[in-house]
Amino acid sequence: MTGIISIKLIRTNVVNLNIYMLVEFLLIVWQFKKWNLFDRKLYWPGVLAGVMIIFWCIETLFISKMKIFNSYFIISYSALITFMSISMINRLIVTERRSLIKNPIFIICVAFVLYYTLNVLSESFWIYGINTNNGFSASVGKISLITNFIAIILYSISILWMPIKQRFTLPSS
Repeated sequence: MTGIISIKLIRTNVVNLNIYMLVEFLLIVWQFKKWNLFDRKLYWPGVLAGVMIIFWCIETLFISKMKIFNSYFIISYSALITFMSISMINRLIVTERRSLIKNPIFIICVAFVLYYTLNVLSESFWIYGINTNNGFSASVGKISLITNFIAIILYSISILWMPIKQRFTLPSS
């Protein structure tokens, strides 16, 4: 619905995607906070969120003027998610006693590293003129599709490996 309104008002759906990317970044930072990535530095999630909100506002309002994709924001938030994922993977390697292959956080972080690293690369190609060569542009698009598919498979596997929540029952009297 918002896409239809956006297309009718400003003739593009870019606004929705730009807002989605900001919300996605904030949710992923919150998720890493829940996974205790920032356990010793509790102010880091707020600092990351604040800096990226300011960066998003500057790029959206002054650079792209809400008419084109926030390419620099995409590169920045993808790189930050990749770095947070690598840090989480390192922490799990050191602290986890069980098999990492069955750890849903590990699988999600691997999917994040794969997806967002290639997101940085493909967005860099778009900034620096990928559209001049149609064959190369199509190849990067295919790589993005394949990476997205693999990430979705990894997310699905991580859901399968999540521990089942124990049912709570009241003691009978």
